[in-house]
Amino acid sequence: MSYQSHRTGEILYTSLTTQVRRSGAASDAHCIVFKEYLGPDADRNLGHEKAVLQQLAGLDGVVQLAPQSGADGVLALTNCAGVSLEQVLMSGAFDMGAALSIAIGVARALEAVHRAGVIHLDVNPANIVVSAQGKPTLIDFGLAIFAEQQTQAAPGGRLVGTLRYLSPEQTGRTGRVLDQRADLYGLGVTIYEMVTGRPPFEALDPLRLVYEHLVREPVAPSQIDARVPRLLSDLILRLLAKEPERRYQSAEGLLYDLERVRDLLVHGKSEAAK
Repeated sequence: MSYQSHRTGEILYTSLTTQVRRSGAASDAHCIVFKEYLGPDADRNLGHEKAVLQQLAGLDGVVQLAPQSGADGVLALTNCAGVSLEQVLMSGAFDMGAALSIAIGVARALEAVHRAGVIHLDVNPANIVVSAQGKPTLIDFGLAIFAEQQTQAAPGGRLVGTLRYLSPEQTGRTGRVLDQRADLYGLGVTIYEMVTGRPPFEALDPLRLVYEHLVREPVAPSQIDARVPRLLSDLILRLLAKEPERRYQSAEGLLYDLERVRDLLVHGKSEAAK
């Protein structure tokens, strides 16, 4: 499969290091997304993401490599039809049912990703594609690491990830090794934004935003919007704990509690609001 024949596809994203195009409509389940790496490290970066995705082959809720992906220096990706959660959020907060459905889908995908020995490190609405049926898919593993690497963010080094969704340990100011709990923090910020219509920290100055991730306690979602059940609000705050030890320790545990909150809401039980 050659990328050359798809250079006229719709450009979805362009940066100094990547360009992403789509062949076919966003609603087409068979559409292919082409990710071209640019710059002096293009081959290395492409090789790394390809290796990560090969390890995640066949996982539900995760973008997949198309056959012969990597030819012409381009990753060909499938299982990513839909629009980004970032685009959907532009219309404001979700109803609780839709937000929980997406949160559960992403938590389930992260459970599989972590079990496969991969840490995403950039969980945010731009990297979650939602299909027409409301099913989320986790995309963009360009910053992902293998859990066995025991990576630590370098103090004063380049921040890795999307700043608004960055865990405290990813700032390089805590001296902690990065693990799966960093992904759960990013998902926590994302769920917070889905149910309140805004992220927990909104500083425009990057250094101030880093400070808020490190020090400032977020306002409880239920205080921003009384329709957010207390159980869900507390769950989100646990995901946003500054110290990884105070968060959920696994996506599996998070998934269990998310499904419990959903079931309570579906059955109209008052416990979810307590």
